[in-house]
Amino acid sequence: MSLMPWTAKKLLWNPEPMGSVFGEVCLQAWQQNPDDFGREVMAILEQRFGCAALESALTAPIETQQKAVAIASPIS
Repeated sequence: MSLMPWTAKKLLWNPEPMGSVFGEVCLQAWQQNPDDFGREVMAILEQRFGCAALESALTAPIETQQKAVAIASPIS
């Protein structure tokens, strides 16, 4: 992988608000342990945001909103 700034920018692009967070985490990981960058990124993310079991992380409650239904009657 090329470490040129434009390549890194393409690979690390993420919309705000998380884009700047991921950028900071990647820079911190690179400074702390460039030889094991991926594991360092994950360790920093777990420190900041915590860690959840896989089963609970893959499920989320589904909220449904009931919509009012209009009934059309024929014109007489």
